[in-house]
Amino acid sequence: LTSLALAVGIIKLANQKTLIQDLYSLEMLARVDTICFDKTGTLTDGNMTLKDTVLLAEYDENYISDVMSSLIFALQDNNQTSIALYEKFGQKRIYTAKEIITFNSERKLSAGTLYDAGTFAYGAPEFVLSAKEYEKIREQTNSYAGNGLRVLVLAKSEKEIVDGELPNDFIPIAMFLIEDSIRAEAVNMVKWFSENDV
Repeated sequence: LTSLALAVGIIKLANQKTLIQDLYSLEMLARVDTICFDKTGTLTDGNMTLKDTVLLAEYDENYISDVMSSLIFALQDNNQTSIALYEKFGQKRIYTAKEIITFNSERKLSAGTLYDAGTFAYGAPEFVLSAKEYEKIREQTNSYAGNGLRVLVLAKSEKEIVDGELPNDFIPIAMFLIEDSIRAEAVNMVKWFSENDV
């Protein structure tokens, strides 16, 4: 009777497009009260949109746009964050790049020295800025992040990139607030788990 009951349960789950690999998995599933899953691709569809640009210095939006357009042109990074920035700023060689550092997951930033403009880096604030500079915008960063936004900072230095080494005196000049696109079914999925005490 137990095997029959489990088999019926597995057939019902199969009709809901759920694969059960072992008959007794259903019994274990009934005891689950916590599920941990990755956000990207589960709750979100992997597409990102630049929601807003927050100016942190005396530079105007046109200047920020010109710098970002030049950096995107020079770097040619190909990830979801770069695509979101490209959709907003495009790519033009307004300033020519002298030296670049492309994004990698260890550095968590991209950077470039632009002729007649300076050196710029953008990425996760705590990786781009010194501890002292990051502390100035930490509360603001956490506030945006607490609302589900991904926060990137654009920072400037008058010094150049030398032999792949970044300057250590970056000053934040803008923040980019990036929003993940939520899957249409994510709200109902989370609601269902919540209603079932998971």
